[in-house]
Amino acid sequence: MRRRQSVSKNSKLLQFFCYIFWAAMTTGVSWLSYTVFANLLNLVGMAQTPLVTVSNILSWICAVTFSYLANRIRVFHSVARSVKEVLSEAAKFYGSRLAVGVIEMGSVPLLVWLGVDGSVLGAKGMVAKMISTPLVILLNYLIGRFFVFRKRREEEQSGEPVGK
Repeated sequence: MRRRQSVSKNSKLLQFFCYIFWAAMTTGVSWLSYTVFANLLNLVGMAQTPLVTVSNILSWICAVTFSYLANRIRVFHSVARSVKEVLSEAAKFYGSRLAVGVIEMGSVPLLVWLGVDGSVLGAKGMVAKMISTPLVILLNYLIGRFFVFRKRREEEQSGEPVGK
């Protein structure tokens, strides 16, 4: 029993560090795509507020798509195989990311409005985006672990597939 608890704690810790690694990769996708979109929109002369908002939305779409694949395959090792299961899982994932995305979509322009509008690599508002990122990562991990990929966690605990 004690060994099983130790293995369980170790696997949870390993999963968390794996999540942090892929969250960092997702953050890189988000920041890089934000920088590309912000610089492209700046080239066409878009004003700062819509530039920040549009760049943030486009970078969010890129990052969520990358994150779903990474979380499904590398972090939570999804067992969803049928089209129905995958679509249900993807809907939960994208829905939860949309909810957290609303928080990010509000926080970045709010921070810019409050004066945290520093640029990094020529991207206006990048400092605000960097400040909001740790909150976004934490919320996404908790939702992914306890809501989206819950079926997998229940199977790990019991050793049996859920519902079979």
